[in-house]
Amino acid sequence: MSSKEIYNHLKVSEDILTAGQPTAEQLRAAATEGVVNVINLATDNPPHLPEDEAGLVRALGLNYFHIPVAWDNPKESDFAAFEATLASLPPGKTLIHCAANFRVTAFYSLYAQKHLVGRRPRQKSSAPPFGRAATIRCGRRSSPGCGEGLRRVRRAAPPISSRTASPGQSSRRQPAQNN
Repeated sequence: MSSKEIYNHLKVSEDILTAGQPTAEQLRAAATEGVVNVINLATDNPPHLPEDEAGLVRALGLNYFHIPVAWDNPKESDFAAFEATLASLPPGKTLIHCAANFRVTAFYSLYAQKHLVGRRPRQKSSAPPFGRAATIRCGRRSSPGCGEGLRRVRRAAPPISSRTASPGQSSRRQPAQNN
């Protein structure tokens, strides 16, 4: 058994893994693979939830954080709690999960845009670019859900161009002029 078998598993970096709902066996595998922190963004009753996930994770000697985020109504306060949790994490590999890795992708993408873009070199990863991951994972749902919640929370973040562009330069590409 491997943590790579968790539904929608994605290795973002050496220290961050994102995924859908892990089984008890997959949580045990994650612990043997060096995961020390588990953040759960799913509500209290997703499908396939292991019995007493928090208890199991803690029994494995891992740190457990639960921020229940409603798929159809994510709030800015949910994202603020997520930011605070990531800022205060003990060092080490972290598994961030929800039911299907949609909420996690939206929240971690926004977190990366606000806190990581332009602040450290990009790490080699098999993960798609942060913005594209959010579009692929959240954009294929027809309900407002997490995609709309991400747009609401994203409006509160300063624009990327103000964080990454040099003074007097825009980080956005200008459209070509047709002459």
